[in-house]
Amino acid sequence: MYLEDLYIQPAHRSQGLGKMALQHLAKLAVEQDCGRFEWVVLDWNQNAIDFYKHLGADILPEWRIVRVTGPALQRLASSGLTGK
Repeated sequence: MYLEDLYIQPAHRSQGLGKMALQHLAKLAVEQDCGRFEWVVLDWNQNAIDFYKHLGADILPEWRIVRVTGPALQRLASSGLTGK
């Protein structure tokens, strides 16, 4: 299972809402026999990293997000399906 975004408004943090949301999603992942539950976190967001580690998550430093947008996306889409 992949979580796209989790954002708790600052005024509502430290109330257990993030933990409850992640616990609920983890339960769904287990019920649906998912092999893993994952999401991304920005490397500068140490508070979130610490929170996720506290919940038992592993932070995988060897992975990078790959993104294609704008003109590069258009070029890729129109480059044909030659396989080379």
